[in-house]
Amino acid sequence: MLGLNWKQWLICVFVGSTSLIVNCVLKFMPESICPVLGDEDPDDIEKAHKEYHHLRKTRDLSISVR
Repeated sequence: MLGLNWKQWLICVFVGSTSLIVNCVLKFMPESICPVLGDEDPDDIEKAHKEYHHLRKTRDLSISVR
């Protein structure tokens, strides 16, 4: 079994470099076109946290009943 030949190396380097180029382009896009994930309202985060703990409690209770 042989390693990659030069054509396969070029393809791998090209595919890898396109991800760097796309990332660089996305860094300079305005947020209206490409919004940043993770900018949630603190109230929404707290609400989700409470709902998670409620569901977790309900799940724990249903397991203990079995």
